[in-house]
Order: sequence, then C-alpha cells, then structure tokens
Amino acid sequence: MVHRFQSAENISDWISTMQSLIESLRELFIIIDLSIFGTRHGDVAHWIDEFYDTLRKPSDKKGASAKVMFLINRDPIKGSQYQLRALPMSSSTKVLLRSSPHGDPDPGSQLVITEYDLKLPELLPHHDDIQPQLPEPAQNLVQVKSGRPDKSDTSKYRRDEVGVAIVCALSLEANALEPFWDEILDEKEFEVRSDGIHSITYSVVKIAHHSVVILYMPGMGGFNAAYAFASCQLVFPGIRLAIISGICGGVPFPDKNTEVLLGDVIISDGLVSYDFGRQYPQGFERKREVADSARKMPSNISSFLSRLKTTRCHQHLIQRTACHLDAVRQRQTPGYSAGYPGTSHDVLFESSPSQEPEFENSTSEISDPNGVKQNLKIPRDGEIIGTIKRQVSRKRLETMSKAEENGEPIYPAIHFGVYGSGNKVMKSASDRDRVFHEDKVVAFEMEGVGIWDHCPCIIIKSVCDYADQHKTKEWQKYAATTAAACVKAFLEVWPLEH
Repeated sequence: MVHRFQSAENISDWISTMQSLIESLRELFIIIDLSIFGTRHGDVAHWIDEFYDTLRKPSDKKGASAKVMFLINRDPIKGSQYQLRALPMSSSTKVLLRSSPHGDPDPGSQLVITEYDLKLPELLPHHDDIQPQLPEPAQNLVQVKSGRPDKSDTSKYRRDEVGVAIVCALSLEANALEPFWDEILDEKEFEVRSDGIHSITYSVVKIAHHSVVILYMPGMGGFNAAYAFASCQLVFPGIRLAIISGICGGVPFPDKNTEVLLGDVIISDGLVSYDFGRQYPQGFERKREVADSARKMPSNISSFLSRLKTTRCHQHLIQRTACHLDAVRQRQTPGYSAGYPGTSHDVLFESSPSQEPEFENSTSEISDPNGVKQNLKIPRDGEIIGTIKRQVSRKRLETMSKAEENGEPIYPAIHFGVYGSGNKVMKSASDRDRVFHEDKVVAFEMEGVGIWDHCPCIIIKSVCDYADQHKTKEWQKYAATTAAACVKAFLEVWPLEH
C-alpha cells in the first residue's frame, strides 16, 4: 500500500489508493496536511472536493468508518496576521484560520470547510464539555477590518507591494499631491480596532514607477502621525519608505551663501526633537543627548541623499520639479494652485529682541508703505512706543523680482538640512534663530517626530513662512504644491529595490 502511495503520479491516483485503503480497514483516522499547497487556495478547494467525492462513494464493506483532519496551516497564530470571518456557526460548518502571505488579511481567500454528514459511527464517546472551543479574539490585539476588493473588483495592486507611504497632515497638502498622480489604483477606508474604533483613510496611486499609499491624517502633530502611520503599516506591511509632504517654517539664512525664500523646498537629512526635555521652575531645558533628541537616518537613505546632493543629481531634481510645476500650471485645473504669489509678498522682517517691556492689552494698528499691518502695543504709561520692523533685503529675491518683471517663470530652489520637529508651531524669530544656532535646524514642522523612528523617513516640505510672528496662510497652497512636485521628482529617482 505504501508503494502505491509513493508511485502515485497525480491526485486521482492518490485518491484511488486512499479509497482502497479505506475499504480494506474497518476504522481509519486520516490526517492530511494541506499546507504544502501554500497560497494556491484553488488547488486546496479542488483537492478537498475530490477527497469528499471519494468518501461519498458507496463501500461494499458495511460499518466502515473514516475520520479526517485537515491541517490548513502549521504556523503559530500571531496577532493581527490572522482573522476570522463572521459567519453563522452551526453543527455542520467550521471556519478554519489561514495565514495570509506577508501578514495580508484577505477575507476573500479564507477557507470554509463543510462537514458532510457521512453517518459514520463514532469510535469514541462524544462529550460536548471537553470539545475544543475557538477562543474569542483577545481585547489587546489589533484587528483589521479589511476593505480588500473581492474577485469582482478590478484593483491593480497588492497591498504587500505598496512600498511608499506619503503622509499629509492637512487637506491642502493632500490636495496639492493630486495633480501629480499618474494613476489611481484604489481608494478605500479601513477601520483599525484597539480598545475602541478608529479609522484611517487613504488612496493608493501610482507616482512614477511606485505604488504609493497617500495617508490622510486626522490632524497635525507627532501623536496623530505616529498613530495613523502605525495603523497604515498593519494594512500595508510592505512599506519601506515614508515621505512627509507639505508645508513648513524655514530659517531664512541657513548659511552665509544661502537664502531660503518662500516656496523653496527643504529635504531632510536629519531631525531634532527641539521641544523634548525637562520643564524646571526657572525654565525649559531641552535634552541634548544624541539618543534623546537627534535622529540619525538609515544608511540606505543617507547614501541616497549623498548622491542626490551632488551637483548633477541636484540640478536634475530641480529641473524635474520645475517640469512638474509647469505641467500643472498649463493644465490650469480648478482647485489646484501652482501660481507663484509674487516676490512683493515675500517679506522678511528683522528678528525681534528677546526682551520686551510690559504692556497693557490695548494696541494701535498702523500700516507700513507695503500695506503690512503692525499692531503696536501700548505700555502702561499710555505712550505708543516702537517702530515698524525693518524688512530684510535679499539678493536672490531681488534677482527673482527682475525675472518676474520680465515675465519669466519662477521656480523653487531645493535645499537639504536638519528639520526641527515638535508638537508646537514655531512663531518666534528669536527662538527660531536660537534653535538654528544650537542644532543647525533649517526648517520646522510637527509630524516627523512621530514617524522617524518607526520607518525609514524623508521629510519633503516647502517653506510657507519664516517661523516668526508674521506667519500668514498666503503661501500655504503654493508651498504645498512645490513640495508635491518635488516629491514626484524624488520618486522618479528613488529605486524600487529600496
């Protein structure tokens, strides 16, 4: 009999041998390991059907019985990599757990095995009180309610093949990315349960040669970013790079030879948590240990940025960003802003003194020659003091102003530098300059600190203000658009194997 099993050339031969074995024995307990089929779920279902047909055939030997156990998977069950479809349970139906490839929960491929009533005699007494019970899901496990498309869906991707996530804290940042999508692959919503119900909303699109998930955050800040991205990783386990795209505050003079203007893009080559530290009665003391505040980049990103900073690659990135901006400007699609606001609206004031006199609540409003309003506070003696802050002239801005007068298009510069990330908005020129001198921080934002340590991360944001008290929203849409254009140019050269 063993020789017949070994010489079987196909499933039919194997089934035929099994039928002969069943007919030759009065009682038989069969354990069949189906895990050898791997992810070929159709083969599993076909094999089970054939095996059932064999058992259903009448036997000449009366009283013969066979009990069969199917082993679907031998791997241990781990957390959210497994799930159970909610089906009405009865005495004739069992639902078996299946390990999803790459941790991908796919309800459509779960196996539902029906126990057919063969009316075979029981070999042992049946006791309901000692039968194994399927445990309820642990409360502390995260379960993903999957929106995986069924067989009738025409989705063009697999979730484990999505390797890049782009995180947007604001709607205007996500909106700015849309003109640069090459193809929409999927738009769904997933619910992630963990001591309550939360949701993440995303779009899966094609940008350059990458399948990218656009993650829409519920709000700004590191906590929101960390929670949303962790939930996203449950749904898309293949993510290898997170890009935080949008707007930031910038340092106007990161070095003596560089001027940062509104609309310029800054790509991160480091991150500092500048508001992480201890609060004492005499003031706040930031922790300065490297392990506490400064985050190093993974080696693959560091080496890639080193190449990107070379003159040839840097110029190519600038040119591709400009090309993508031109394409959006030419289409003139309503709702998308790629128009440059104008050099006259790019105003930089001198930094405020660190110490100011004590003021009452009343103010007096006046305007400077450019129409910029200034609220001058009235000190306790009632006399209006102070003068309008002087604007800072910049050579690069003057050159751009002349080009603008000649009708030439204006494009952003692309810089590299350390980001300062924290859970507060930087609106102080003096504090901005202090953090810059202490840690060489050239831009300020709020989401990077929540993602940086959990996944290889790049921040690509555009300067919409100078992180001072003159912060306005005038440049936000244009800055978000230039950042999005740079993200696409970046993904064009980011290799798939990373």
